[in-house]
Amino acid sequence: GIEFLRVIPSQANYFLCEVIEDFKSYELAEILLHRYNIFIKDCSLKRGFKNKNFIRLAIRDKEDNDKLITNLKLLQHENKHIPSIS
Repeated sequence: GIEFLRVIPSQANYFLCEVIEDFKSYELAEILLHRYNIFIKDCSLKRGFKNKNFIRLAIRDKEDNDKLITNLKLLQHENKHIPSIS
């Protein structure tokens, strides 16, 4: 799985996910768009989310879904190999 996302169960045509570590929701949205041309919705500024780190991922065709998952896993892998500065 993607360790930095917590998926909220849904019956809609999208997944609502809480970004629980490594990134802020707006950072993840910007990285996916600028690096991989993948658009996800940053929900942190929407009413009811109280500035928490939530994103919305649309369910698309297999190719788009595979691209999203591949790049989320790549970000997870990259983030685990960046030394922390303490």
